[in-house]
Amino acid sequence: MLLRNIDYATKSFPKPHGYSKKLFLASEELFIKTKYTYNLLLPGFKSYLFHRRLST
Repeated sequence: MLLRNIDYATKSFPKPHGYSKKLFLASEELFIKTKYTYNLLLPGFKSYLFHRRLST
């Protein structure tokens, strides 16, 4: 859904050639980085909450 919206937004007004592809790749990269960071931080955060719950 989001990608379709991005595609529609880039088609609705003229842009330099290849701009939409660059935008798409950048958003993909950002998504992957965010997901990677989230997966990296989540286990630590969960264990932190778990230990905090035990200590109280």
